[in-house]
Amino acid sequence: LSLILNRICGIPVGILTLVLNIPLVIISYRTVGKRFLLKTAKTMVIVTFFLGVIFPLFPVYRGQRIVAALYAGIFLGSGMVLFYMRGSSSGGIDFLAHTIKKKKPHMTIGVITLLIDLAVILLGWPVFGDVEAVLYGVLATFVSTVVIDKILYGIGAGTLALIVTKKGGEIAERIAGTVGRGVTSVPAVGAYTGIQRNVFLCACS
Repeated sequence: LSLILNRICGIPVGILTLVLNIPLVIISYRTVGKRFLLKTAKTMVIVTFFLGVIFPLFPVYRGQRIVAALYAGIFLGSGMVLFYMRGSSSGGIDFLAHTIKKKKPHMTIGVITLLIDLAVILLGWPVFGDVEAVLYGVLATFVSTVVIDKILYGIGAGTLALIVTKKGGEIAERIAGTVGRGVTSVPAVGAYTGIQRNVFLCACS
């Protein structure tokens, strides 16, 4: 968003980043908590300093854009993970991502970030007028999302599916026949209805 506004009005990216964070801090305060916000405030100052002072001193990379997109995604994702593992963030979209994560715990931080970033990238399309830039932006965002989720949740992490059903045998056969996975069956009784069911535990990659 800062890059888009910088293109439109010419205000430095570092200042815009800081200003755009203010409403997000107000929105997210109750959800993420004071401690998280204080840590993030320190991180935001450091990030703003690097964006506004340090990065402009370096030459712009003008090589292949696909290389830039891939490495931007890798480094961005790795940097974000360092923030998250220390109970902090870089502000901005991270505030929204953590707020949504609190409300929708089944979603991963990476997926939430991906969805928000895609919306922002599409907003930048008419401003920059470059279809390839949008496509490379999507690629960089996808790579950073994969890096975030793989490091945060483990490279070999899987998902445990819990299936509550009255058709135990039929479903067990279908799972074994369709995806070739076994299931563990646990007898269960509905606390409200008193109806007996099976709960299947099935580990998936």
